Amino acid sequence: MRDFTLPRVALGDDDEMVLSSWLVEEGQEFDEGEPLLEIETDKAAMEVEAPEPGVLALRVQGPGARVAPGALLAILADRGEEYDVRALRERHPAAAGAGPAGPPAPRPAAGPDRASPSPPPPPPAPLSAPLPAPLPAPLPAPSPATSAAPPGPARVPDVPAVPDVPAVPEVAAVLDVAGVPVPAAEVPAAGAVNGSLGERRAPAGAERSAGTSGAVPAAGPGLPTGSGALYGLPARRRRPASPAAGGTLVAPIRDPLSRHRRALANLMTASSRIPQFSVHRDLPMQEAVRLVHRLRRAGVAATLTDVLLRATATALVRHPELHGWFADDAVQRFSAPALSLATDTPAGVVAAVVRGAERLAWPALAQERRRVVDGARRGRLLPADMNGGTFSISNVGALGGDAVIPMVTPPQIAILGVGRVRPGWGENVATTVLVADHRALDGADAARFLATLAGILGDAGALAGDPVEVLTHD
Repeated sequence: MRDFTLPRVALGDDDEMVLSSWLVEEGQEFDEGEPLLEIETDKAAMEVEAPEPGVLALRVQGPGARVAPGALLAILADRGEEYDVRALRERHPAAAGAGPAGPPAPRPAAGPDRASPSPPPPPPAPLSAPLPAPLPAPLPAPSPATSAAPPGPARVPDVPAVPDVPAVPEVAAVLDVAGVPVPAAEVPAAGAVNGSLGERRAPAGAERSAGTSGAVPAAGPGLPTGSGALYGLPARRRRPASPAAGGTLVAPIRDPLSRHRRALANLMTASSRIPQFSVHRDLPMQEAVRLVHRLRRAGVAATLTDVLLRATATALVRHPELHGWFADDAVQRFSAPALSLATDTPAGVVAAVVRGAERLAWPALAQERRRVVDGARRGRLLPADMNGGTFSISNVGALGGDAVIPMVTPPQIAILGVGRVRPGWGENVATTVLVADHRALDGADAARFLATLAGILGDAGALAGDPVEVLTHD
């Protein structure tokens, strides 16, 4: 008998994960490498394989359990070994209910034999300081019957008139955004303004009522009517109310972050604390495009991403200082690069690790790239496919992006952003941006690496690599 604990599935996965489902029943035999259960991490859902053949004697954790690396998941036995399930359950009482579980039961409704939920807390007490008094409402517009013969110039108490204020929709929009109450009379549409922007001239025959500053303009053709005229300002055009909102403002909808998105948020927050710099360079892509065509004619389902992986890994072999980790005031170097390829998935970006890009044959490299990308998009990456990346690539060219300035993914010290292939001076080019951790690298290091990468991409022989005749001829 032996304990089966949750292995460390990814670098830095010290937080809890969720046991999604068991793939083997209690008492069932399994082979080495056979998936025993499925767990959900912040990065993806993955299967946990059996380290050796045996029998699943007891499942200590059930579906839906939150577990951390090192947590006891099950008790395993050798094939043919006798064991007492009842004794095992007594040793692990929490496992009594472990087993296949359906969806969570609905919350029971309150009834005569069940306490009702407690009432919501009372609203907070009002502030002790009195609120400022509201502004006085503007006077109503004079009706035609009463405005024909006004007894004298009317005055607006304590509100001086603002003459010659441009009555245009742009002013009303600014006031609306600023929170200034503007009456709801119609505002002339854009373009219905005489003269230059911001200047509104009244038609001939329209005159202001007698009086000095503060007089209310008389209603007449070409002049705004209603209380908006009291301030010399245009009233905003009332927007139609949304039928779904019933004429009221629609409250925002709160969208909680998924576990994967929270992990990305934490990772990018940590990245924002790193002193980063970027170096830009247009790289030649003409030979890369030709190589992809030759590979496809040879039956290899290659893409420009495969060529980029090969060229980047080859350049990193020549510049080992660019692929590594920074931790505890030290840089950890690696003998071979492991490229974390940023992959767009329904759950968000996932870094799928491609190893051996500098030495794999083109068919093997294309197959490995497809395997990890498909696994990332389906949420079925193996732990090794997310571990140990030493350098990252973010390629937005397939999505039409001209360029991208990515962020370093700690503990890595550099990342390469690649844009789409586009016409350049006599050949196709792609804009690349190398972003690096300034604690470990300098601008000169990044510039030298990009120069090496440009030389590899521009050299057909260096790109092809494989001693395959079909790859060396157009």
